[in-house]
Amino acid sequence: MRFLIVDDDRYMMTLVASILKKHKVEVVSHSNIGDALRNLIEEDFDGVLLDLHLPGMDGLSAIPLARQIRPEINIGLMTGDTSPEVRARALTGGADFFFQKPADLNNLWEVIRGCTRKEN
Repeated sequence: MRFLIVDDDRYMMTLVASILKKHKVEVVSHSNIGDALRNLIEEDFDGVLLDLHLPGMDGLSAIPLARQIRPEINIGLMTGDTSPEVRARALTGGADFFFQKPADLNNLWEVIRGCTRKEN
């Protein structure tokens, strides 16, 4: 399994990557949407994890672009925002899963595994 992580917070990106790597997931990381989308065009991934707040373009705005490039990909939105409205906007905006950082990090693998199983 291969996931693309997009987060401008290096610490959080490293933490999320380490959780996935423990479960034998190959991880490619970017700190901005532009580089991530270029990478998505060039390489295959099973999923992408987008931070909500990114420089230049937020994760919600990037979801349709990622879907245009890879319609079948699993997309997750991650944020430290605790409002239920953000979760609802993410899921109605095309995200397959949502998690709050850092609170939901302990469940990250279960969420990803559950989402990717739907596809198989």
